[in-house]
Amino acid sequence: MSPNMTCVNSHLFSPRLTVAKRKEALELRKTMKPLMEKRRRARINDSLDHLKSLIIPLRAKISPATQSSRRQTSSR
Repeated sequence: MSPNMTCVNSHLFSPRLTVAKRKEALELRKTMKPLMEKRRRARINDSLDHLKSLIIPLRAKISPATQSSRRQTSSR
């Protein structure tokens, strides 16, 4: 191995540099986590709203049929 390659590699992988990168990554994660959580919760709420919009009309259609069948069984 040539001395120049060793010097370049040792500079790229110095412990101080990796510690700095880790700290930077940690800070980035600390700032991004609340934003990602907010997006995740918004996606969940959107999905719940979509499910509600699908279920409520179906429930309205089923409800009168269920009530009429209950009346017939209770009169027997």
